[in-house]
Amino acid sequence: MTTKTQLIEKIAAETGNSKVMVGCVLDSALHIIAGAEKVTLPGFGTFETKTRPARQGRNPQTGATIPIPERQAMTFKASKAGRK
Repeated sequence: MTTKTQLIEKIAAETGNSKVMVGCVLDSALHIIAGAEKVTLPGFGTFETKTRPARQGRNPQTGATIPIPERQAMTFKASKAGRK
């Protein structure tokens, strides 16, 4: 597993840029991906926002039925080239 900090360090070392600059670029890219409806990166995968419908759930402590509202969720599907 690689952390965000380790990823920034690896990119900075490979590109010769500062960690601060790489961190800012990575943060900006992630912010744009999170706000987009669909982002496709050929050879890597596709990020897509999907709507999860409202449903009924249960409180595990009391067993009472509770409403779970509709929400947006980010999904990722790896490209065939990105799968191992």
